[in-house]
Amino acid sequence: MKNIIIVPAKGESKRFPKKNWMKLGEYTLFELALFRAMKSHLGTVVFATDSEEMAEKVFKRVFLFGHIIELPEAFAQKRAVNSCVYVLEKLREQGLTFDNIIVTLPTSPLANERHLQEAYKVFTDYNRQTLGSFTSFKGRPNLWGWELLEGSPFFINSTRVPKEVWRDNGAVYISTVKRFLEKREWFDWNVIPYFMNEAEGIDVDTQLDYLMAKTIYETKEMAD
Repeated sequence: MKNIIIVPAKGESKRFPKKNWMKLGEYTLFELALFRAMKSHLGTVVFATDSEEMAEKVFKRVFLFGHIIELPEAFAQKRAVNSCVYVLEKLREQGLTFDNIIVTLPTSPLANERHLQEAYKVFTDYNRQTLGSFTSFKGRPNLWGWELLEGSPFFINSTRVPKEVWRDNGAVYISTVKRFLEKREWFDWNVIPYFMNEAEGIDVDTQLDYLMAKTIYETKEMAD
């Protein structure tokens, strides 16, 4: 099986500006994602970015034995899934095709190569059905709203939410390339979960998330 591991990274982000440039220790989040991708030894590693500065830094510092693909400027406003589709189609034009796609996002900085390897084993054990990494919520989200029930408005709240709720965290996504290009989405109804604990599965989407990840990282470094 030929696998491609894609690390998509935007130079800018709306909610938390330049979050992929944040550091844990001496490395940026996008460098950490590349390191775990390379250390997993699961396939060809490709870095995809709309930032020339990021591409240059990766080329000089990470010594990526694979590919660096600079995305068109328009991709700064698109989802990571669109970037991955672009990468696969671009490489196919060059005669490079793959059986499976593995994606790991910079926003999961406490994930490591072990998680990618374990997730890939689960993926192969389940006949290569789509896989995603998930982390459990602590408690239940505070949800409320209205729905139409047999013609009458009906109030709903968090008491109707399942007792255990999971969210995808972006640490690892795996699919066949065929399925991914057909659906052009991360998940469908048949997703296989790879469960991660709350610390290792933290998803950096806000400054508070980053500070939590930084604290966990520094605490672990001190313990080691």
